[in-house]
Amino acid sequence: MKFILCFIIWVTSTSLAYAQPIETVTAQSEQSEKIMLLTRRVNELENELSSLSYDAEKYVLRF
Repeated sequence: MKFILCFIIWVTSTSLAYAQPIETVTAQSEQSEKIMLLTRRVNELENELSSLSYDAEKYVLRF
């Protein structure tokens, strides 16, 4: 009986040592979402800058 109790305590403590708290998982998820949104925004701004550069080149070549 003591062996079973010790085994259960050992398994539980080992599992808890490797488990991440829910706050950590949530924070990581929020950070990943922010990174994804920022990456998308950077891509949009790069595309807009490319378009503006192209328009400026066309304008300069006219004059």
